[in-house]
Amino acid sequence: PSRGGVTRPLTKEDFSSKSAIFLQETAQFDHLVNLTDADDRAQAIIDAMEAIEADYDTLKGVLPKSEYQELDNEVLGSLLRTFNDPALKKATGDIFGRIYEYFLTEFANQSAHDGGEFFTPVSLVQMIVNFIEPDHG
Repeated sequence: PSRGGVTRPLTKEDFSSKSAIFLQETAQFDHLVNLTDADDRAQAIIDAMEAIEADYDTLKGVLPKSEYQELDNEVLGSLLRTFNDPALKKATGDIFGRIYEYFLTEFANQSAHDGGEFFTPVSLVQMIVNFIEPDHG
């Protein structure tokens, strides 16, 4: 944004006005994807999550943190680079939502029925929603 021809840095308030969250530089994806194998990626991701929680009270204790330490540093680097693919940046629609749904389905299939919990596929949920017609009052 600029005022009087002078560009100013973006602030947390700029993002809040757009119903988005402001991420400190160390919590931004570009920072994380550029870490080297010499850096502790798991700790950097945990630090990023903690920075987000520190800035947004509503997210305190909500973001996952412990799972990253279970992955090898090089695997985390490979995963970050995979999500940094230029094709993903050009994709339209909710590509990350679809990726999330895919992995959620795969996880549900692998841990099928543990503890009596079941995953309902999105296609079935959509069919049920269409059947009950909530848009008709």
